[in-house]
Formats: sequence, C-alpha cells, structure tokens
Amino acid sequence: MGVISFLFQVLRLSLAVLLIFCGASGGQKSGTPLSSRTIEGSVFDRAGHAVPGAVVLIEDQKTLQVRSYIVQEDGKFRFRGLSADANYELRARFNGEVSGAKTVSVFDSKPTVIVNLILSPKSKKPVPPSKPTPPSGNPS
Repeated sequence: MGVISFLFQVLRLSLAVLLIFCGASGGQKSGTPLSSRTIEGSVFDRAGHAVPGAVVLIEDQKTLQVRSYIVQEDGKFRFRGLSADANYELRARFNGEVSGAKTVSVFDSKPTVIVNLILSPKSKKPVPPSKPTPPSGNPS
C-alpha cells in the first residue's frame, strides 16, 4: 500500500504542475504577438438586410495587395490568414452601391476582428451651374 500511495501522490503532483503551466495560460502565452488574424463581418443595405452576392474588397495597406470575397447568402464574409503586421482597408460593392471604407489597425490586437459594412448609393458629383450666356451684339 505504501508504494501505491506514493505513486498516487506523484501522479497528483504531476497533474497539478501540468495544469499550472498549461491550463492557466489558456494555450497561448500572454504578451505573445499575433502572427495572423481573421477579419470577418457582414454586408447590409441601408434597411439592415443582408446583401448576398456583394463583393468585399480588402487591401493590405503595407503591400497594397487586394483580395476579394463574394458574400454568402447570409451576407457574411471572412478573410483568414491575414498578417497581423499590416493595416487593412475594407469596402463592399453591389449593383452600383458602395460602402464607406473601414480600416483595421495593427494596434487592434484581437485575433478575430468583426467589421460590418453598410451599402449606400454612390454619391454623384454635383454639376456646376452653367455660366449665363452674354447677350450677343450691342444693346441699343
């Protein structure tokens, strides 16, 4: 019985040490910088409805590389494996409507960032008023 009791104590101590070193950190060391990230979200129209088929463009502001994603039926998109060392700019387009640009910064330390994009009609540049035509000839 003495040997079994001793082995049981060693097993309990080993398990406690294992839990302290692995379990308390949650599987990732604190302060460890991200190597990659995921940016996901949804595309909505102005009424708040999902817009399947919209195209989401994401531009790496460091390399200027652009990737695109065609939104799923539920209006969702996801970009995985993105560098955590770059800022990203996202936009959506669908049937002549565009969203405003949204930026995800390198200072956002979350491994998954959620960005929702709202489409609105493209604004048309105002047409400058035409100049009045001077009267022809001499007035008498």
